[in-house]
Amino acid sequence: MHTPDSTQHRLTLARLSFWVPPERMAGFEAAYEAKVAPILKAHGLTESSERGRETPSHIFSRLFAVKTPSEVAERREALQKDPAWQETLRDLGAAFGAGGPVQHRFEPYAVPAGPGKTRPAGSGRGHWHTYDGVDGLANIWVHLVFQDREGDIWVGTESGVSRYDGRNWTTFTTQDGLAGNFVSSIIQDQEGNLWFGTGQFGIGQSGTGGGGVSRYDGKTWATFTTKDGLVDNVVRSIFQDQKGNLWFGTGNGVSRYNRQPHSAGSGQAWTTFTTQDGLVSNAVSSIIQDREGHLWFGTQGGVSRYDGHTFTTFTTRDGLATNWVWSVFQDREMYLWFGTQGGGVSRYDGHTFTTFTKKDGLGSNDVHAILQDREGCLWFGAQEGGVSRYDGQNFTTFTTQDGLAGNSVWSIIQDREEHLWFGTRGSGVSRYNGQNFTTFTTQDGLAHTWVRSIIQDREGHLWFGTHGGGVSRYDGQTFTTFAVEDGLAHTWVRSIIQDREGHLWFGTGGGGVSRHDGQNLTTFTTQDGLAHNSIFSILQDREGHLWFGTHGGGVSRYDGKTWTTFTTEDGLAGNDVRSILQDREGTLWFCTMGGVSRYDPSASSGRTFTTEGGLPHNSVFSILQDREGHLWFGTHGGGVSRYDGKTWTTFTTEDGLAGNDVRSILQDREGTLWFCTMGGVSRYDPSASSGRTFTTEGGLPHNSVFSILQDREGRLWFGTWGGGVSRYDGKTFTTFTTEDGLAHNVVLSIFEDREGHFWFGTNGGVSQYDGQTFQTMTQQDGLAGNMVYSIFQDRDGSLLFGTVNGVTRYRPPAPSPPPVVMDAVVADRRYEGTAEVEAPSVVKLIAFEFHGMSLKTRPEQMVYRYRLKGYEETWRNTRERRVEYQDLPIGDYTFEVLAVDRDLVYSKEPATVRLRVVRDTRDEQIDELERRVRERTQALQEANSALSSANKELFGLNRQLQQTLEEKDRTQRQLIQAERMAAVGELVAGSAHEMNNPLAVASSMMQSVGEILKEDTPEELLEDRRLMTENVRLALKDLGRVKEIVANLLSLSDRTRDYTESVQVNIVADDGLRMLRGSYDREKIQVVKEYEEDLPTVRGNFADLGQMAMHLVRNAVEAIKGEGTITLRTALEDGQVVFECQDTGAGIPPEIRGEIFKPFFKTKPPAEGTGLGLYICHRIAEKHGGMISVESEVGKGTTFRVKLPVTR
Repeated sequence: MHTPDSTQHRLTLARLSFWVPPERMAGFEAAYEAKVAPILKAHGLTESSERGRETPSHIFSRLFAVKTPSEVAERREALQKDPAWQETLRDLGAAFGAGGPVQHRFEPYAVPAGPGKTRPAGSGRGHWHTYDGVDGLANIWVHLVFQDREGDIWVGTESGVSRYDGRNWTTFTTQDGLAGNFVSSIIQDQEGNLWFGTGQFGIGQSGTGGGGVSRYDGKTWATFTTKDGLVDNVVRSIFQDQKGNLWFGTGNGVSRYNRQPHSAGSGQAWTTFTTQDGLVSNAVSSIIQDREGHLWFGTQGGVSRYDGHTFTTFTTRDGLATNWVWSVFQDREMYLWFGTQGGGVSRYDGHTFTTFTKKDGLGSNDVHAILQDREGCLWFGAQEGGVSRYDGQNFTTFTTQDGLAGNSVWSIIQDREEHLWFGTRGSGVSRYNGQNFTTFTTQDGLAHTWVRSIIQDREGHLWFGTHGGGVSRYDGQTFTTFAVEDGLAHTWVRSIIQDREGHLWFGTGGGGVSRHDGQNLTTFTTQDGLAHNSIFSILQDREGHLWFGTHGGGVSRYDGKTWTTFTTEDGLAGNDVRSILQDREGTLWFCTMGGVSRYDPSASSGRTFTTEGGLPHNSVFSILQDREGHLWFGTHGGGVSRYDGKTWTTFTTEDGLAGNDVRSILQDREGTLWFCTMGGVSRYDPSASSGRTFTTEGGLPHNSVFSILQDREGRLWFGTWGGGVSRYDGKTFTTFTTEDGLAHNVVLSIFEDREGHFWFGTNGGVSQYDGQTFQTMTQQDGLAGNMVYSIFQDRDGSLLFGTVNGVTRYRPPAPSPPPVVMDAVVADRRYEGTAEVEAPSVVKLIAFEFHGMSLKTRPEQMVYRYRLKGYEETWRNTRERRVEYQDLPIGDYTFEVLAVDRDLVYSKEPATVRLRVVRDTRDEQIDELERRVRERTQALQEANSALSSANKELFGLNRQLQQTLEEKDRTQRQLIQAERMAAVGELVAGSAHEMNNPLAVASSMMQSVGEILKEDTPEELLEDRRLMTENVRLALKDLGRVKEIVANLLSLSDRTRDYTESVQVNIVADDGLRMLRGSYDREKIQVVKEYEEDLPTVRGNFADLGQMAMHLVRNAVEAIKGEGTITLRTALEDGQVVFECQDTGAGIPPEIRGEIFKPFFKTKPPAEGTGLGLYICHRIAEKHGGMISVESEVGKGTTFRVKLPVTR
């Protein structure tokens, strides 16, 4: 047994420095020992024996060992508060010419490398994401964590089950259909349905709080209880067999849910098995299926095997060690092993049992855990007997005497290096390499000595969930412990899973669930040894060391093991380091706000350049070495200076430079130099000694340019202060801003990685761009700070972001394409769960709703690329989960959408939905109606002109109709009115014919009387008196007939159409017939009347009903070619008056019967008729609350049937 080396035992070195005149250094050393050293010792500071680096002649320094970098700040603060320390500083300042307290610094000097971490920033932020009741988790007591095939996380609690889809937490309880709120087991079946077992149970207990089992298909819940056939409502375990049937183990037997009830033989969905069916015991603790398809049930009364038809029971009588079986395991040789309570372990070879106990070398007879390693050996974990290995012949037991951490083994795992790990209760964790045990406890960095669960992640790190100490990660050298203060929800970790994206989920007892995003984003700050948290520049030298230029803390070097800080105390020109360069000779150059420092790592020597040596300004922002080996320095106000190793040559605005504040310099592939200034960009060709300046007038979005990059294609990128980033292809500028997805329009740094992706450090985080899509990482994602000054990619491919709050290392995780789902299409209604939607063209706005799934990407951060094929071929980007289209033309379309996660990983396949925009049938009807209106307008106008010449009054009315028809919006009511006028004209013509005969007779009679009166003598008058009387009588009779006709005409006048009265249908039928009497040959067409007497009246307009009767009779007359019969019938049926007009004409073909009541439909030549007659009849019938129908047989005739309600 041995304890491994741990970097946590290495100490941090801090340096205390004083500024002293070189000539008085010896006197200051004596004063230090007399006055300073005692105070430092009183504060617990002990000088280190390690010799530090050589310092400038005016620096006096000592090194001190402390435990952590944060302790340096604590000690410094404590000294500042000590009056004795302050008085000593004043005395030293007075004694050594400082004119005040002596200048000094106490800062980290060398710090052993730690794992790096982010400070907890609250729920849902940083490395750790903790979810509890505030975030929507059902309960902080988590029993299990499960990930379904769609990637959703399900958390079973005592108060229901909660689902996390990457956007929201959704909790389901009994109110939503869940069987019970205590969720003890979760499984997803072959069809994708989720099953939840509910209820609480203990050893030897039947259980409480169970509501049965629930199935969730993504939309609806189905709950099964004892009423449905489940044997018990407390479900201990769920298992799906090879046929897809589900088995539920309970304390009262086992139930099978048959996937195909009829194939199961019973014809029922549920089949229950208990001791009455052959099960050895009803208390079922475990279920497995062997490779032959047999099911095995471990119970508290033995073990049962089910072959699909019958149970075979095995107990102690058959050789089983004891009847209480804890676990069942099948090894590679297909032997079954049964871990028991108190009886050891039994092996079944298909025929006989062989039992192994402590007598055979087993460590304990209480076996809870079984594992087979890669060599085929079996390992048995016991409660108090250590761990036992069985190699097929013998047992070897390991206990604390052999180096095992503790004898109570709760968990076993074999890692990728084939080491075995044993988690114990109260004694830590042990690693076994095949020869020796290595034990890790809290002294080695383990969170707690009670290790409940172990998992190895995709990167090979081991995670240990403890009971009360949180979780510990082991990377092969160092333990990193995460507790509540680091973001873990609770220190009691009950379950661990790793999701598909590599995140680890920890279910805790009392704190909810925590998600850890792994090592993709790791932040280093002053607490880890960095000189200062604000990082301006990053460089990796030829030896692989990383250098970080800071804002006020000097420069820090990281060699993979130790952080080392260099400041002005080591000869650095200034502690504000803006840029770093390693030249071709390997010399390092540091541009600071106090000059330029050159450092030779091989000789550990350096030199400083300032204005005294020819530098135009001491504040230097940027540096470049050109092809000739000359160095160029961009300064803050002094222009740019070229150094050839001997002399300095300075260029300013007087020489054509865009501005004297030069922030960055680049030499392109053609050798041209580019200088980015606060006044624009200058291009300089050294070979021709000529240049050109670019400003906003030439297309640059902003004149303040901070950064520059030339990409692989030779294009130049310029980061500006407020104008975004602009790409220059040699001819034109293309600018990208926040409107395109850029994090912020202040771009401080630009970098192109090995994959060809662009990274832009901004004032709002870092943006990544692949040529199509922008994505952004901020502090919410684990970035140290949102102001990103510098970007660098090291040799391992990790990206380093220098921010205002530290440096963040980003290691892109293995790509995990985010799935994307169509939620709905919103058109004339909301369509969900459909692959094709048909929408009428009258719908002006059509929307598509969707969402992507990524646990590492914040919902509002997900980018979606979409297009509507058939309408557009270009993909568009949005962060919204809904896009809308307006006024889509008629046609076929396909909507496609991809999700793009935080790491610019795209969905494998787009989510699609087909859309068909069709012409609205109402539009077609309107178009057809308008066309027919135009065709009929001319015929109506001609008819009205003919009527106007016959009757002055009708001419006036026709003129009014003509004006109406010429208006833009013609309506059907106006067209019907015009037809009515035409009908009135026809009625007048017919009535004139009817009145002509009686008027002629009356005129003849009265003329005869007149002649008698004129010519007869009084005697003759007496003789002709009888003749005159008869003539007058006949004349009066015929005049009475004329009077009746005039009355009918008045009743048909429009002036009475709004008037309603009680109308006799028989009279209406006669009047309609009478009006047409002169329009047909009475000798050829016979009219038969079959009227029912004493019909009740109908409430209506006599003129309208007469017009309807006239149209029907005229239709019948026109249908008869030659001889025929027209039959008029009236009757009372079902409380309605029925009027029928039947003819023996040609009949109406079936294919056009559905069209005859439509306006303008006719079968006559175009010049004849209007096609409105039957349509008017239909409208009049409807107006009176009735209906009209037709029955016809070709060659036999037609019957029109009108039903009208009786007067109430």
